[in-house]
Amino acid sequence: MASNKSYISIVKSTGILGGVQLFTILVSIIKNKFVAILLGPEGIGLIGVLSSTTELVKNLITLGLPQSAIRNIAELHSQNNIQAISKSAKIVKSVISFLGLVGLLLTIIIAPVLSYLSFGNLEYTSSFILLSITVLLTAIVAGQNVILQGTRRYVYLAKSALFGSLCGLILSIPLYYAFGTNGIVPSLIISSVVLYLLSSYYIRKVETVEVSLNVKEVIKDAKTMLPFGLSMLVSSYITILASYIIRAYLSWTGGLNEVGLFQAGFAIVEVYFGMIFTAMGTDYYPRLSGVSNDDSKVLEEANSQIEIAYLMIVPLLIAFVLCSSLGIQLLYSDGFLAIENYLAWASIGIFFKVFSSSLGYILFAKQKSKLFITTAIIFNTFFLLNNIISYNCWGITGLGISYATNFVFHLIVLFFMMRKLVAYKLTSNILKIVSVSAILFVASLLIFFYLDFGILYLVLGSFVFFLSLVYSVRELDNRTNILKRLIRKTRSLNIYQIIF
Repeated sequence: MASNKSYISIVKSTGILGGVQLFTILVSIIKNKFVAILLGPEGIGLIGVLSSTTELVKNLITLGLPQSAIRNIAELHSQNNIQAISKSAKIVKSVISFLGLVGLLLTIIIAPVLSYLSFGNLEYTSSFILLSITVLLTAIVAGQNVILQGTRRYVYLAKSALFGSLCGLILSIPLYYAFGTNGIVPSLIISSVVLYLLSSYYIRKVETVEVSLNVKEVIKDAKTMLPFGLSMLVSSYITILASYIIRAYLSWTGGLNEVGLFQAGFAIVEVYFGMIFTAMGTDYYPRLSGVSNDDSKVLEEANSQIEIAYLMIVPLLIAFVLCSSLGIQLLYSDGFLAIENYLAWASIGIFFKVFSSSLGYILFAKQKSKLFITTAIIFNTFFLLNNIISYNCWGITGLGISYATNFVFHLIVLFFMMRKLVAYKLTSNILKIVSVSAILFVASLLIFFYLDFGILYLVLGSFVFFLSLVYSVRELDNRTNILKRLIRKTRSLNIYQIIF
């Protein structure tokens, strides 16, 4: 069994980021409700296509350096080498800022191409030209977040996300109300400006020392990060490209309405369960990177992550499945009820994604470039073909079925890969937790698919949710004494310190 300290670290990081995520969810509920009413499915579809396209360009021009640099800074942080951290941080900020400028110019140049590929016309060329600003700013933010992640300043990351989501709500809704879909581009630009300002504020709180570097030193040190960075780039680009193709395919075959439905369902699944996966990227990956040369410690960290992740997410999954129709109406409108079955099937994918993502980060931490690229190609090819076939067979629901089968396949491949790479094997704790969680989760799915909403549905659903919650809290408390810690923390709560 992993150390108590390891469990506490995971729960703490996930709890902080999860608390922010819950706040973000509340903000998103309000924002999505307004967007759904003011813009409808087409507006949401337009937001999805524009956002995913600029994200595609941003990931292309940053050359995978953010992901590679996180590992380097995490290793230096584990050694408590402030001088080396400061040097690496300055290099990362300088290089990625330069690449962000390149991305801005590139987006302006290829704006007509992006418009045609995304929508089949040149109508949105000016939109992409304006969104070049977001490419620059989000690239800079990615570089600054590298430093926060590598030094495990996840509290600052959480605060940045919290205030960013709140400002995004306050500033976006008036634009959508006043200008309709014409307010989408200004809203995206303003949101990127806010995130840049917040990130710049919190990066100044990281302890560093002054270092002087010339251009040759920057280029030389950046080159050491580049090989793995490029493999990360290829992988992330393949993933984003596959997602982009799916949205473009839906836009061409089903129209923006279908894109909007898919975007709404995908956003619910990815965003509202994002606290677990955000925690993995923010805390788990740097922590894993710090012990990447010791397979026994890698296995300990991975197994701890899997245990805690399942205990925290399964009660949420069960509540999500049972309340999906109410959630859709709350988050959007009756026009989005077509995604109800999509969400139920996609939740199965989340169940398997928890396990597969925990294993997948081992490839990141160990910098297995060839394996990483190979698996990315295999997974995304399967993902793309599976989505297209499933959509043509079952429509939007088929995309949910595809999401589930994608991550079943993902887990199977990674499991056997990790057995060879680090001699991974299931522990008795994981087997017990996953088995109990699976039984309770399947029970919630059976209630959803086979019972009409009514008294019996509510009674049985509440019972299953209560069982999962009690089981998770008990197991978490056994590992971390979380109940005592929460009581003690609540008593010493200082609102001013939390915010500032």
